Amino acid sequence: MLNYVWEVPQFRNGKALAGKLLSGWQLSGVTTFQTGRALTILDTRAGSIYGAFSTGLFNMRGEMCPGATYGSIGTDGRVQERLNAYFNKAAFCLPRAIGDGLDYGSAGRGIVRGPDQRNFDFAITKRTPVTERTNVEFRAEAFNLFNHPQFADPAVVNGVSNFGTITGTKVAPRIMQVALKVNF
Repeated sequence: MLNYVWEVPQFRNGKALAGKLLSGWQLSGVTTFQTGRALTILDTRAGSIYGAFSTGLFNMRGEMCPGATYGSIGTDGRVQERLNAYFNKAAFCLPRAIGDGLDYGSAGRGIVRGPDQRNFDFAITKRTPVTERTNVEFRAEAFNLFNHPQFADPAVVNGVSNFGTITGTKVAPRIMQVALKVNF
């Protein structure tokens, strides 16, 4: 994450009309670059032979199919192209049967990375003095300036209909706002 503020240098003749128009500008922003979160594949059916449904999802990891490796989980392409299959869902199977229940799954923790985040928030501010104690401040702000989609994590619970799909976003689309404020 990078935060920045730049006050544009003041115009020499600050008291004249040109000085009032060209002075008092400030540019600021917040830029965020993050890798995706480490996600653990879960299966609510796992561990049923042990009564694990009462211990929550902590122990209910998904089961890797025979022959599947951690290297075979990822899929290629841009996130927009993988919304319905963010990772290889075929790499995960029903946990092994034990009697009339299921064993714990074999998948490790954090084996899938969620989508990354690249976000730019930006603001332009103009402060104009009116009297010695009073000034007018104009501010224009843009959140998610380049309107880059910031996708949410995929569903990681095997056995549900949306397993492996991304159904939402983390950050809103571009939002712009302006404000005019009198400081006295």
